[in-house]
Parts: sequence; structure tokens; C-alpha cells
Amino acid sequence: MFGRGARSRTGWQCRPGGHYLTTEHLVLRAHKRRDLAALIASVDSEVAYWQGFPAADRAQLSRFLTPRHLGALRPPPGHEYWVVCDRATGAVIGARSVVPSREPRDECSTGSWLAGGWRGKGLGTEELRAVLALAQCHLGYSTVVAGTAATNVAALRQYEKCGFESYERKPHRLPDGRVVDSVWLRRTAPSSAHCPRHG
Repeated sequence: MFGRGARSRTGWQCRPGGHYLTTEHLVLRAHKRRDLAALIASVDSEVAYWQGFPAADRAQLSRFLTPRHLGALRPPPGHEYWVVCDRATGAVIGARSVVPSREPRDECSTGSWLAGGWRGKGLGTEELRAVLALAQCHLGYSTVVAGTAATNVAALRQYEKCGFESYERKPHRLPDGRVVDSVWLRRTAPSSAHCPRHG
């Protein structure tokens, strides 16, 4: 049963292995082992720069992503790791995560990327809004936190468009070792439910 919009089959399904989200143009589903090559292919120089991923070569990127994303095949309770897919073709075009905070219990953090050629079309905003609806209406999170580099204007606009407000600015070390001036944002709204399978 989809959470909402059943006629157009948009919304979410609550499944034992994780949640399955659909939007007008996208599907967010749990990672599968076969997705790793497509995830690596989705990391272009812009994704690598903003995410702090190594971009020297595919082998180095594979060594970096493999433990993070194959490790997501059995995520801890409450953690969600999705591949973002084009709904029409099923092609993997990015990734999204939701990770619960230790305290407070009704807070989580989220992050994502989309491959080159898929950005600038409103798809990031579309999938983020679907994730926020799931977080608030089904997962029991009243606060969702995200961070991005202060110079990543596109990401800041997307978060603000989705109702986030900045609350902190501080240096942040990326996985590749770079330290960037980062903005942290949060969106708070009353939560109306709590998924019994979500830990």
C-alpha cells in the first residue's frame, strides 16, 4: 500500500528491507549489490568535489564507495540508504541517505547526490520533498538536518526551497581530507507517526 497518491502510485511502501519511494519521475529503493558499478558511474567531478569523494580514478573511487554502499545492504535500525533511479528506465542516477541522530530521537540527518545530466531539472527537490514527507508522516522525525559547503549555492537553494533554515556555520572535514566552510540547516515540522519497522 502506498502512503499517498495511490492512483498515480507516488508516495511510499513500507517493506521489511526498507522503504520504497516513488515520485513523478523517480524511484528511491534500497541498495542492491549490483548497484555499485552504477553508483560509481554516477560520481562525476562535481559530485566528487562537493561530496569529498576521491576522483582520481574509478578504482580509487570503488575502494572508497564499496564499504559505504555495500555496507548499506544491511543498514542498522532506522538507517535508510537508497539509490535514486529514473522511474522511466530504472537507471541509477544518484543516492540518498537518512540517518537517525542519537539524541534527540525525533531527529535525523540526510544527504544525497545526483549524476551529471540529471541536475538542474528539479529532480533533487522532487526526491527531497518525498523523503521529507516520509520522515515526517511515517518515520516519526520532526527535525531533519542537512549540511553543505557555504559556496554550494545550488544545494543551499534546494534546501531553502524545501523549508530548511540555516542554524550553524562552521568548518567541516570532507572524506578526502579537505576542510570546507559549511552551512548546517534544519527543517522542523510536527511528526504524525512512527514506523514500527524503523527501529
